[in-house]
Amino acid sequence: MDEVKRFFRYTLPGLTCVFELAIAFTISFYDQINIYCLLKAFDNVEIIGIVFGSFFISGALGYLIANIYFGIYWKFGNSLLAMNLRPLIKSLRDKNAIKNLVKCDDPLLAIDFRPLIKSLRDKKAMDILDRNDYPLSYEGITKKVAWEIIAQYFDSHSATSDKLRGIKPLIDRIVDITHSIGTLSFGSSISLILWTIYIAFNPTGCLYLILIPIGWMTIIYILFINYQHTKDQYKNLVSISVADLLLEEVPCLRKTIVFHYIR
Repeated sequence: MDEVKRFFRYTLPGLTCVFELAIAFTISFYDQINIYCLLKAFDNVEIIGIVFGSFFISGALGYLIANIYFGIYWKFGNSLLAMNLRPLIKSLRDKNAIKNLVKCDDPLLAIDFRPLIKSLRDKKAMDILDRNDYPLSYEGITKKVAWEIIAQYFDSHSATSDKLRGIKPLIDRIVDITHSIGTLSFGSSISLILWTIYIAFNPTGCLYLILIPIGWMTIIYILFINYQHTKDQYKNLVSISVADLLLEEVPCLRKTIVFHYIR
């Protein structure tokens, strides 16, 4: 399973990027590229070597794409800080011009477990204390903090709880699918950007080429819809499982379960 996960997360995005670029350039310059003559220029051994070499290069590219994706997944919201939007957002909030806006220091793509934490705190099932044993305010809980708390609880209890042990393989598969689609979407987007830049500096004058980015963006849009869907599945399954176990434990322990978040 680890090999399959690595292939989908780190190899497939690179292969997709290279494959889509090859198809796009072949269509864009079909009158200048003769695939048959190109293949005849190499013998069978050379072709096999080129295929294997392309596969390994695509794997390295896919690994790079995956790391960029995960960097954006956790840090994209923080990049907004460089634009100094905090004063504007605070001003608009104070004037009630905007409500329920995602905090600009929150990663935009990351799964949000804060509603689960708020619901469990309201039910006195859990509480979160800082290093000084003071309750951590809801405003101080970012998506990353919420994910770390819920992930720690889920993983630490998955070995001892029959409920979590039974659902964990399914959740692990959904996580793999989610991030695989995310890296795949990112790889496809990079290939579209590279093709667009090349065509912009080397125009062919063919109007039918507009169909290529339209089809490309349609594929990326479908991938993004699937990405959001699987991400919601993961969030809902974890939320239901954690809430069910916590609400079952609290009456037995007769006290609120406390988490200490030290940073």
